[in-house]
Amino acid sequence: MSTKEEVFLFDVLSLGSECFQRGLQEIMESGKILKVMHDCRQPSDLLYHQFGVELVNVFDTQVAAVIIYRMEHNGDYPRYVESQYSLLLTELNMPLTELQIIRYRETHQKEDQEVWCQRPAPLHILTAAAKQVKHLLPLRMKLMEKLLKEVTVGTEIYLGYVRDASNEDSKRGPTMRHLLPHAFKHLTTYMDFLRHRYMRAQTVPCNRSTEGPTWVSREL
Repeated sequence: MSTKEEVFLFDVLSLGSECFQRGLQEIMESGKILKVMHDCRQPSDLLYHQFGVELVNVFDTQVAAVIIYRMEHNGDYPRYVESQYSLLLTELNMPLTELQIIRYRETHQKEDQEVWCQRPAPLHILTAAAKQVKHLLPLRMKLMEKLLKEVTVGTEIYLGYVRDASNEDSKRGPTMRHLLPHAFKHLTTYMDFLRHRYMRAQTVPCNRSTEGPTWVSREL
């Protein structure tokens, strides 16, 4: 487990259920504490059936990547999910020295998994365990930026809705506050425009019409 400052390793194999009785279960089941995980399916099953721990309030980075893919591909879902290793490379530009790839040979899976049961645990195993969690919090923040991209663009529409309108239209602003701006019908098109730009741009709507928004870009 990792916080923003530290990584903690709990030897569940040695401690057994006592590991959770001393506060860990309370953290896992707390609705006030967000847990960030990558592919929570197996841990959720093991914790529930072996120790009676029910994970709640979880942000799954693999699920977030799926939703982002759908947002960027016209509602289509990916056939395969992304690994944590892949996300750290693409989203955080993480150097290879900070990454840990855990591989299991198809013909030696039992042997490869038994190394985690060695006590005392080898240093490279402890290092691998730490690397599996230490970057999950910054990864979540990066993915949240993409998940909230539509909110960001929608806010840009709001910022310019009255400000960039004609004098005549701006006078009608207070009486139109209950209506959603017409520009939201073009939100997907605008998102595609932003995604395919080669340079970062600060983009704001400059006017409104029945045909949709006109956009002006300023290079940063």
